[in-house]
Order: sequence, then structure tokens, then C-alpha cells
Amino acid sequence: MTVADSDDPANPDDVEFAYFASADIGNLELKVTGKLVNSRGTDMFGQGVPILQSVAEARDIVTLSTARTDPFDVTLNLVVHGDMNFGANSQVAANSLIILDVAGPSLNVSDSGRYTTSGAISDTLSVTRTVSGPTVVLEIQTLLSFNVFKAAAGDTVTGDLGNTAFIQLILPEDVAIESSSSGTFGVPIPVPEPGTMALGALGLLAVAAASRRRRR
Repeated sequence: MTVADSDDPANPDDVEFAYFASADIGNLELKVTGKLVNSRGTDMFGQGVPILQSVAEARDIVTLSTARTDPFDVTLNLVVHGDMNFGANSQVAANSLIILDVAGPSLNVSDSGRYTTSGAISDTLSVTRTVSGPTVVLEIQTLLSFNVFKAAAGDTVTGDLGNTAFIQLILPEDVAIESSSSGTFGVPIPVPEPGTMALGALGLLAVAAASRRRRR
């Protein structure tokens, strides 16, 4: 999606922006991209509110079953790679988040990342819960976003985190997926660690993307 906008009818192409976001079930990944071209002679800024925002989110509720009686670990990973490019006077941030919750009185565990520097992004979020019982219910949440808070005069701001945020749920090989509310679990994906396997985790929410602009 690309839109041109202007305060000046004589110069209709002085601002251009585009964004894209999705949760790709087939490839087990979150994707967000964004671009804002400010050809004006003045800054564009949202005073703390993004003037362009692209967000992808995936959730799932998964039931595990096992015959083992000892506690075991469940690990959720989000591997993030991408890049952002913008001038020194622009304000840009990408964010990542994972939450792994277990039904019951215990608190959830989470990990997050915030990226505010122009250049390459390489990060792995990881959380592990020790659980037990023949049946375990997990709630999984993952999020990736790209936000532009200020585009300096004459600057081109880009963020590309498409095809880069991969979700993994790692379980012992004697623990099985009993059900998945999203219907995306159940196909084992091998990982190098002995005695474990990764199962694709991608949830219900497909696309959430928005952009806002405020004129000075």
C-alpha cells in the first residue's frame, strides 16, 4: 500500500508512505515493513504517537499431553532479523515481544526487544517454563512492530522485518500437542538439539497494521 499526501496542492508528492504486516501461517513467521519519504522542508512528528506504524501479532492456546511424571521444560523462541535505515534526526523504533503463559496461579514469562538504531537487526527472544502434569495448557503471544515517531525534513525512513521473525515452540520428544486453538500446531519441525523437536507456532491474528500522520 502506498499513499501520497500533501498540505501544498502545488506539490502533491512531498510525502509518501507504505506499510505491510502479516502473520504467515505457512512459513511460521511475522512480517512487518514500512517506508516514509518526507520531501518537505519541515519535520513530520507525532509528539509521542507514531506517524506510521506496522504491527503483526500471533496468538495461540495449546494443550500438551504426556505420560511422564517428572517436570519438563517448554521453550518459546522468536528469531528476529532485519534492518532499518533513517537519518540521525528521525526517530524510529522496532519492537518484538513473546509471552508464554501457563493456566493456573503462576505468572507468565516474557522477553522483548526494542531496536532504535539505523542498520541491521539480529536478535533472538527466548522464554522457558518448567511445567508438569499429564495435561498442560499454554497461552502463546508473539508480536513484531515498526514505528516512525519523527521523519526529519528530507529524510527517507525504511524498515524491513519481512520474512524474518520465526516462531519456534520447543518440547521434549515425549510431549505431544493435544490441541491448538489456531489449528496451526501438530507438524514437528526438527531442530539440532538432541531429544527435542520444534513445533510450528503461529496464531489466530493475521494482520494488524495502521498509520497515523499529524501535520505541524
